[in-house]
Amino acid sequence: MIDRGAVLPRVVLPTGPSRPAVAVRAAWSPRPLPADSRVARSLLYRLLLCGAGMAVMALSSIVLTARADDGERCSDAALDAARTLAGPDAVAEPVDAHCRRWPYAPSIELVAAAFARGGADAQSDAGGRALTGVLAMLDGDTAGVLASHVMPLDEDALLAVGEGSLRLDTARYDLAPGVRAIGLVVESRAPGPSCPDGRFNRELTLFVREGARLRPVLGTWLEQWQIVEGNPCAWSAQAYADQTAKLSIGVESSQHAGFNDLALMADVERYAKTVDGVESTSRYRKRRVLRYDGASYTPDPWQLMFFWAEAP
Repeated sequence: MIDRGAVLPRVVLPTGPSRPAVAVRAAWSPRPLPADSRVARSLLYRLLLCGAGMAVMALSSIVLTARADDGERCSDAALDAARTLAGPDAVAEPVDAHCRRWPYAPSIELVAAAFARGGADAQSDAGGRALTGVLAMLDGDTAGVLASHVMPLDEDALLAVGEGSLRLDTARYDLAPGVRAIGLVVESRAPGPSCPDGRFNRELTLFVREGARLRPVLGTWLEQWQIVEGNPCAWSAQAYADQTAKLSIGVESSQHAGFNDLALMADVERYAKTVDGVESTSRYRKRRVLRYDGASYTPDPWQLMFFWAEAP
């Protein structure tokens, strides 16, 4: 998983081993209202500035991704196994969980779950809930753990986990003969700041099994948005433009270091409004090929952020 602690709205955090200094303002943001919509504008901005809990819209879907509603209700045995992996401080009921049989091997059940931590570690450094995320492959009959990955999912200004935040992606990510990756999508429910310069959501991580371990090999965000020109919260008439990208992943036939290359594709919609209020929409696609280096497809996931963006 990508270290979300590296990014907070309008704040540069101290650097550290896993916390690069990055300043990105990311959250939901409206397009500007027409200049004559003063009443609607005033009411909307008051709601925004008061921190109304508006969830980030799920704008993107991945070409290879299975439908989110293809999952199954997690059995008690599956949740017990995930809770055990989360550690002794895990609260009994999960914050969210998603289970389904793995189409590649139907005898295996996949479970993704997030558990709050109790006791002295109940709060994250950023003041949100301290959560532990679990991804596991289980024996479909006995719920015995075959392979797993445990990760922090501590909540902060950009990450809030709720019902439906975790989704298993069981598309055909065939990276090599006999090697199919498992995808985990984490969608934040955090409202974020009112007037950001950009945002990102729906973090996808691909994992491969290595014995009893599930190892992450790719991390990126499937939904990205940024302002190109202007300010969405401006009161006066102005030129404005933003871009929204829906990212998808395809498997290439070429290989590096034993794994197939992956194609990261961004379908971008650009919205613009002139100072006179004339609106326009255009679309384009950008593509980047990711090559496995023996350990990962994305040694630095931040390099993939907004690779698709075009200047005004």
